[in-house]
Formats: sequence, structure tokens, C-alpha cells
Amino acid sequence: MRKNASVPWLHVVRSPPIWAVTVAKFCGAWSFICFQSKLPAYLDEVLHLPIQKNGLVNAYLFAALCISIVISGKLSDFIRSKKILETTTIRKSFETIALLGPAGCMVAIPLVKCNADAVVILLTSAMALFGLCGGGDVSVIVDLAPDFAGKIFGVSNAIASIPGILSPVVAGYFLEGN
Repeated sequence: MRKNASVPWLHVVRSPPIWAVTVAKFCGAWSFICFQSKLPAYLDEVLHLPIQKNGLVNAYLFAALCISIVISGKLSDFIRSKKILETTTIRKSFETIALLGPAGCMVAIPLVKCNADAVVILLTSAMALFGLCGGGDVSVIVDLAPDFAGKIFGVSNAIASIPGILSPVVAGYFLEGN
């Protein structure tokens, strides 16, 4: 590739795989922002956790995410290097688990009612599973367009940042008074 080649934006905009990863990033960001913006209030108002424990729980959850995202990237690369699965299968599998795993954990929370320990385990599991995006949408753009990955990743992330504006408002509407 020649230095400073221009991104073939028309091809990028018409690419179903690029749109698929952008939609996946958008959905993941929506869930993450709702989670991040409403979790402290939920732990306080519903589970009645003291502020110190609330802070610790939030720290556990984000530590689980940080550890998981790094491990998942390494694990997906290992699976890829050993040719255990095709790259596409690896990326789709990791992303599917990263999005559906936390959803399953969230669905299970009402089943444990206000059992704070069980809720914290489910929330921690949700964040650890969400971290599997490190082997999914975080890696796939490099696979799809290695020469233009930075610019495409930036645009994809810009679109995926829209939930940062919308999801707290929507979550607040549904959660206030409930």
C-alpha cells in the first residue's frame, strides 16, 4: 500500500461487514452507557448498599471488564494462530457472547430479587462477558481493512458514541420511580 492512501469511503459505507460491526459497537455502547450511568443509583436505591460498598462494587465490575477485554483479545488471537476456528467465526462468536451474555445476566437479576450478593455476581459476570468484545468488534476492523483500520475504527466509534447522549435519558425514563 502506498503511504497516505485515501480511504475508499464509498466502499466502506457500502460494506455490510463494516455496518455490522458498527451496529454491534452501537448496541454494546448503549448497554454499557445505561449500565454505567444508572448502576450507582440502582445499588443505592434498590439494593441499599452503603456508598463505600457501592464504590467497591463498581470497581469490581470495571476491573472484570478490563481484565476480560485484554484476555479475550489474547485468547482470540491464540485461537486464530492455532487455526482452531476461522477468523470470522472467532470474531462473531466473541461478539455474540459479549452482547448476549450480559443480556442474559440482566434478565436474571429480577429472578434473584434484592439479594445483593447474587446481583453483584450477575453484574460482575455481565461485565466480564461484555469484555469479550476484545476478541470481537475491537479486533474485526483490523481484519476487514488493515490499511485503513484506524480511520474506520474512529468513524465506527463516533457512531457508537451516540448512545452516550441518548441512553441515559431513555434509561432514566424507564427507571425513575421503579
